[in-house]
Amino acid sequence: MKGRNLYFATRKILERSDIATDQYRFLIPKRAVLWELLYEVEKIAAEGKGLEVVVVDPRDRVFEMKLTKWKSMNVLTSTGWRKFVEDNKLKAKVDCAQVWTFQSAPAKLCFAFDVKRQLSV
Repeated sequence: MKGRNLYFATRKILERSDIATDQYRFLIPKRAVLWELLYEVEKIAAEGKGLEVVVVDPRDRVFEMKLTKWKSMNVLTSTGWRKFVEDNKLKAKVDCAQVWTFQSAPAKLCFAFDVKRQLSV
């Protein structure tokens, strides 16, 4: 997927809550460089019902999700996240996600994930 304005957002070891089948969400630490990169209209959407975003996995597969701002952190949500977890066989406390953000044409916020297994299971 082509894009512009690529920024490193965060790196984190996946937690149980990130891959739990009953939660459908990925928590992005508040300290992640993200909020200041959004346009005002995107911030308003994320603070409301959620901003439609695209997430690209390490094999260039595309998943539709929503970015929502909570008081303590930003969150990627939807059944798209559940499929992302399943398709990439993610594991808590084992996989480390590096997350990048970029804009695609026409100006849609996207996230690119690079996931590395940290420990053998």
